[in-house]
Amino acid sequence: MTTTDQQIKAIDGHAYDRWWAQTDFNSVQALQVTYEETNGHVLTWTKLAPVDRQAFAMVVSASTGGAKNLQQFKLESFDFQQAATMNVQYVDLNGRQLAQATVNYPDGAVVNGTYATSQLDISGYHFVNMGDNPTTGISSPANGYLNRVGDNGTVIYVYDQNPVDYATTRVVHEMIHHLNEQQQVIAPSYQAQPITFLQVKYPTNGSISTYYSLGNNEVLLLNTAGQPLVTSTVRWIPGEASTFSPVTNPNVQGYQAVSTDALNSNLSEIAAQMVTTTSKDLDLTVYYQSVIASTMIPDKPSEPAEPVLPQIPIIPSTPVKPTPLVVPTTPAMPTKPVVPSRPSRLDQMAVSTKHPTRGQQPKRVIVSTIRSRSQHPVTTLTDKQVTLPQTNENVATVNWWAWILVIGGWLGSLVWWRRSRP
Repeated sequence: MTTTDQQIKAIDGHAYDRWWAQTDFNSVQALQVTYEETNGHVLTWTKLAPVDRQAFAMVVSASTGGAKNLQQFKLESFDFQQAATMNVQYVDLNGRQLAQATVNYPDGAVVNGTYATSQLDISGYHFVNMGDNPTTGISSPANGYLNRVGDNGTVIYVYDQNPVDYATTRVVHEMIHHLNEQQQVIAPSYQAQPITFLQVKYPTNGSISTYYSLGNNEVLLLNTAGQPLVTSTVRWIPGEASTFSPVTNPNVQGYQAVSTDALNSNLSEIAAQMVTTTSKDLDLTVYYQSVIASTMIPDKPSEPAEPVLPQIPIIPSTPVKPTPLVVPTTPAMPTKPVVPSRPSRLDQMAVSTKHPTRGQQPKRVIVSTIRSRSQHPVTTLTDKQVTLPQTNENVATVNWWAWILVIGGWLGSLVWWRRSRP
């Protein structure tokens, strides 16, 4: 169809300036509208008609802008067939529209043709049923036949808001390693069946429900009440904590277990380990030692006590300078002693009691020494004659001993004086 600005003669006989439409027979299945502006510029609108039997509608309109002149269209021919259609709606329990979609016509939108609709995934909502009450509307079948021309009814999908605000999962694992003193693996590691925690928050009251299950179950299946579905393979248990089962430590030839970092465990087994929704993965280790080595790991030596700082020594005062020694005077040399006569032998000593008178023989006393069993000499006097010493002889003997004492004292003083000199 082509429109042009022409002088069109009206019924009253007068000619009027009009945009006139003419069919373009060169375009088959093409609907084209051409507008020519006053400056000669041509505007063209083209719409290809569908090749199938899908319903097609056309509306022709125009505007004069600020001018108030009459516009007319003349259609020389227009063939059409009324279509058979179906509507589809997605609403909540109160009939409020949630989404839009189109109906599929496999055979075309014609009488006796088929139609098909489907559910939509609407965020925050889940499908309840097809409309069955005045609030939501009465729904036509989701799929069927077009029985009449025009509108054949409405398919209504009813949804309800999800009972959960969010649902999150967390999977916790347990791994047990077996190492020797050199941090070498001496037995295969043990990996327990993981535990999955599920937390569901309800928007109505803000409460949170927690569940757990054995295994890695991150794919959630909730019912309309927001509760996890129990299947043949997944069993959800209400609770915020669960435990890994105890694990017996393996026997390794040539080694014996000596320690572990697992809580509440011994050298025979890893005790049951409790985990919660906030727990991290458990990475545990059992340490082994060769049976040839010591069976006990030495304790960590204790920290030595801090040494006691010695007291600051007392600095002695300056010693007092000793007084100088008094040097004794040199003793006087004694006079030369008189050498006594040589005494007679003890066993022949004669003792005189008095001076004999002239012409008389003095009595002699013979002194003999007898050695007793004790080896001490015993002197005895016989009744023989004894000659007593003379007066002058006794005096000489006394003087001799006196000089000996004087000389000994002098020699001792001299020796002491020489040693005491600085």
